[in-house]
Amino acid sequence: MSPSTPAIRAETAEDSHAIRRLLLTTFPSDAEAAVGVELRTASSLPVSLVAVESRRVVGHIAFSPVSIEPQPHKACMILGLAPFAVAQDAQRRGIGSALVQAGLKACAAAGWDGVLVLGDPGYYRRFGFVPAAERRLRRLFDAPPEAFMTWETASGTLPVHEAMVPFTQRSAASWERAVWRADPQCCGQ
Repeated sequence: MSPSTPAIRAETAEDSHAIRRLLLTTFPSDAEAAVGVELRTASSLPVSLVAVESRRVVGHIAFSPVSIEPQPHKACMILGLAPFAVAQDAQRRGIGSALVQAGLKACAAAGWDGVLVLGDPGYYRRFGFVPAAERRLRRLFDAPPEAFMTWETASGTLPVHEAMVPFTQRSAASWERAVWRADPQCCGQ
């Protein structure tokens, strides 16, 4: 019997425990789950989706606000992608790709200008992410430049602007650890 196709929908309050459990079983530490709880508690997840299969959360992707400093002449509304995970027994079936595509579409529909991610370039480029350096954006924390990427809702939405990107969550260090230590395999590539 083949598994059903998961439904992708907005996260609800009832999903919080299942998401936490997913993050705890997918990542090597509890940092990602802690970031998710922190952002959820602060109501800092304007876009947060789950993939549900047979009433079980098998995937999750979240986007939280970040800032550019100094702000360009045209103010930008940008989100950071993290945490993002797919249950190990549901990987390699396109669930991660479907979550990224649905998440980016939801970000655009909600009026956000772009998304930043720190992750595997080979994975994220297929969704239209490009090195953030092309927009002259630098990260506040140390990471390989090719892994720090951006996606625009429309061409030219993010101005080319020399700036740093300090993440605006209460715990930028937690967000940094969560996205940087994420194993590319966790998302069902």
